[in-house]
Amino acid sequence: MEHLFGKRVNRGRLLEPAGRFGKLVLFAALVLAFGGNSSLGWNGEGGEGVILSRGAAEQASRGDQGNSWFVAGFVGPQWNRFPSGFVPASGAPVHSEADFTTILSPTGGYYWYDPRRMGHFSFTLELTGAYNGQGVSTQIGGRGRADALNGGFTVLFGTVGYRMGAWEPILGFGAGAGFLTSESRSEASSIAIVPVLLVDVGVRYHIDARWSLRFESFFGWTGSVSYSYPSGEIVAGHMLSNNVVVGLGYAFGP
Repeated sequence: MEHLFGKRVNRGRLLEPAGRFGKLVLFAALVLAFGGNSSLGWNGEGGEGVILSRGAAEQASRGDQGNSWFVAGFVGPQWNRFPSGFVPASGAPVHSEADFTTILSPTGGYYWYDPRRMGHFSFTLELTGAYNGQGVSTQIGGRGRADALNGGFTVLFGTVGYRMGAWEPILGFGAGAGFLTSESRSEASSIAIVPVLLVDVGVRYHIDARWSLRFESFFGWTGSVSYSYPSGEIVAGHMLSNNVVVGLGYAFGP
């Protein structure tokens, strides 16, 4: 009897791990069954999964979508220069250096962000305006003079961003038109209308679902700028522009 009882005890001990494993399998099957009938969902945002009810899962997915109209305003220092130019009447070379100035830029556009379709990537299409006024030191041949330069720009602009939580590095390209006037020795020039190309590198910081900060650096290039004064014409050459701006944006929602 003792011998038989001892065998029964040993068999019971052998069955204990199998019983525990079976309970774990049963629990996992129940979780999968609930998830399969859509009563539960799985949210892996940020690499950590959390079990949500069906309604909460759908709401979280909808909240990830960021498509919206937005407006923004920018301000920052700008530096412009005309590396080369000439006076058509005499052929004398022209070179201009602009002082640092402040650029003001209102912007409006549309922002696309849907991680279910585009992953971390976002896109914008923007209409950007900019205005500044500055002093310019111009060298014409061996003579120097001071000019006042006013500039306005309208550019259709697009960016590609990569969302990493609240931070979003961006790269942008744009094209448009510049409207420039110059005044020197009480002579005002005609308006010079020139093509403009822009390249932008920066970062957005999403404060919340509506508000965002943008830190950006633009490099701009214009076509050849021709100023017509009452006393003659000056071709200032291609303008190169650099600026660093900070902006505040507001999204209106879908």
